[in-house]
Amino acid sequence: MLQKLYFKILTISGKKFAPLVLCIVAFLESVIFPIPPDVLLIPMSLAHKHRSLFFAGLATIFSVLGGIVGYLLGFLFWNEIGKPLTQHLGYAEAYSSLTALYTEFGILIVVIGALTPFPFKIIAILSGALEYPLINFLIAATFSRGLRFYIIGIIIFVWGNKIDHFIKNYLRLISITIATVLIGAYFLFK
Repeated sequence: MLQKLYFKILTISGKKFAPLVLCIVAFLESVIFPIPPDVLLIPMSLAHKHRSLFFAGLATIFSVLGGIVGYLLGFLFWNEIGKPLTQHLGYAEAYSSLTALYTEFGILIVVIGALTPFPFKIIAILSGALEYPLINFLIAATFSRGLRFYIIGIIIFVWGNKIDHFIKNYLRLISITIATVLIGAYFLFK
């Protein structure tokens, strides 16, 4: 089943409209969408290794543009839209924790949020809600999102054939390993 899904995503990733879909996903993921652009970036880059850095650039630009919208939601409409959206997405507790951290660590929060699987939309909305300086947010978000996506692009550009071969042959093992780590982490930090 996972191999069929992987090959379907890989097939879609080779279509002419795939870069547009990547841009839309990267933009929306920074505002509301729960699926990270990596899900498309990786197969698209594997399908067209010579364009992997271009795809990384698209993901970076549109992720940051979406982050600006998230920032503006927080800055302009926190009470009307941002707070209910955060609660609806189930991130109200994360908001409370991050509010305390923002006071102390500011730019580091943006960098970590943009580099890790933590929902970047929360960082963007929170940055606006807490009136974190927009220029600082833009610099940190562009650097961090770019670093995240360009690392993927460079790795695939250099070792794409080996990665593609590994995924095709060991997808089930990779999935079981990831699921085991996630379940273990859940119980460890519960």
